[in-house]
Amino acid sequence: MKIGDRVIMLEDYGFAKKGMTGKVIKPEYRIFAETYCDVEFDHPCEDGWISHGLVPSGRGYYVPASAIKLLGNDINWKIIIAVNGDTTTAKLIQEGKCIKEVSVNRYFKDTYNAEIGAKEAISKLFKPAGYTGKVVCCNDSGCRGFTKGKIYKFYNGSCIDDNGKSRQAENFAYLFDKHFIKVIE
Repeated sequence: MKIGDRVIMLEDYGFAKKGMTGKVIKPEYRIFAETYCDVEFDHPCEDGWISHGLVPSGRGYYVPASAIKLLGNDINWKIIIAVNGDTTTAKLIQEGKCIKEVSVNRYFKDTYNAEIGAKEAISKLFKPAGYTGKVVCCNDSGCRGFTKGKIYKFYNGSCIDDNGKSRQAENFAYLFDKHFIKVIE
């Protein structure tokens, strides 16, 4: 692979999810026995990096070379938009298989608009889902609204803090790994 090559994620790796596309910004390099590439993704990924200042914040991430594939004529993918009443569904089809499907609904006070529905569905299709699960606060220093030793439930990247305020993990992502441990049940 070389700088500028278009790639697609073949599997989840850290914050980079299967189906995400982007371009190589730093070609193959080795860390111990594994070969990696730095990729600038087309859309921000949860807790993505700036990759040494080479890309906008949240768009870069290092991934194993084995987890990405060059996008070219050999990969056939398309997006299908379907409307059913007030619901718009977007499907990402790769090599004839649906690899991701999302739906958006019209806000009950709005008039349905197919163009807006399609744009929102496509945006949601490429936005990585946030963390869902339980975490325990292991360090409340510098992380207001959370208590050391208390378990918090995250759903799609957000939780309710001690003050009853909804908190998005992406808004304090730089603290997440230092202050929380994921609970495995």
